[in-house]
Amino acid sequence: MGHTVVERYAWARELVDRADNWLKELVSQPVSKFIYPLLDRAVNEEQIQEWSDSLASTEVAQPAICLNSLVWLRYLEYLGIKPSAVGGHSLGELTAFHCAGAYDEKTLITLAAIRGQAMSASEDNAGAMASLACSQKTAEQLLQQVNGYLVVANINAPQQIVISGDRAAVKEAMDLATAADIRVRLLPVSNAFHSQLVAPAAEELRTKLLIPEQLTEISVELFSSVRGQQEKPVQTGLNMRQHFANQIISQVDFVSLVTAFTQSCDIIVEMGTGKVLSGLVDKINGDRALCFPLESQPGRDRDLNTFLGSFFVCGGEVNWNRLYENRLVRPFIPASDRIFIENPCERKLHVSAAPSSKNKPLTQLSSDRLEELMSNYLRERSTFIIELIRSDLESDLIETGEM
Repeated sequence: MGHTVVERYAWARELVDRADNWLKELVSQPVSKFIYPLLDRAVNEEQIQEWSDSLASTEVAQPAICLNSLVWLRYLEYLGIKPSAVGGHSLGELTAFHCAGAYDEKTLITLAAIRGQAMSASEDNAGAMASLACSQKTAEQLLQQVNGYLVVANINAPQQIVISGDRAAVKEAMDLATAADIRVRLLPVSNAFHSQLVAPAAEELRTKLLIPEQLTEISVELFSSVRGQQEKPVQTGLNMRQHFANQIISQVDFVSLVTAFTQSCDIIVEMGTGKVLSGLVDKINGDRALCFPLESQPGRDRDLNTFLGSFFVCGGEVNWNRLYENRLVRPFIPASDRIFIENPCERKLHVSAAPSSKNKPLTQLSSDRLEELMSNYLRERSTFIIELIRSDLESDLIETGEM
């Protein structure tokens, strides 16, 4: 979750520390220890799994996801990149409103924490959610055959629908879908989100005074994923407390949100870790506006570089100096000037035209100096010369048969 950015930049670490302090003020646990755990200090694999399970819990996951999105948002701003339109899928709408100027960083993190706490439920009272690989019409026909409370919660793609409701009803719908050769998957969530089963959470959020009552200013086009609100951008004057309370129980229409985006954007960015939304956008758009993940897998820098290259090719401005600051950058050398394989024997031989004054020929030395040099040479090399002569004589004796 943006670990590379947090490791590299002091401003990112300061942002994470501030977020932890805001959560402490809210009588909530800090999330950085779950997002950036020191795996080498884990006692065993079981402890790592415990950290992973804690991060997946709703009350921890929601502020953690928003914090990660905020880190990436600030990083793109640091590189000089700002969006022309913003929107979010369910929880992502909280970050989208912040990006549009609806409220500050502290409000975003604390709102996500309160939302997560309100939407979590005990195992006895929790509902369930499942993904169906079919159209909305087919899903609604299946729901008509099910006993119990069940609704279409998310329209994620033309052929991907999420249902939400009572556990028994979800199980029955999954059995019917399997019998109809429709691929199904039970989602690893803690409750039946975007249904009336989380209505108490909506009421709790409605009474919180964490966010301004009205949206008074918007700095960029803002779109909502709430069903029926995608036809035009969100306008000032919106009652945000009512909006975010109703959003918890309302249907998410991601298809309409992406369609609205495509009218004014040629590049869409998934602001966070993973590539689920990028995959959905591709299914919705086809060859139209592309969606780029920033980190499809933890530490995967290639995704960010792919997006930056595409953004630049489309005419976007990138502060490349900031991207490469504090890195080892090698100078560019054209291939024609590079030497890949070099044979020392092929190097040009440089011979001096005249002997150096320091290296006089032996004929120019005095007899005393010459005698001194020869004496030193024989003293140092006499053993070698004797061995060389002995070897030569032995070779002659062997050839004549005398040895």
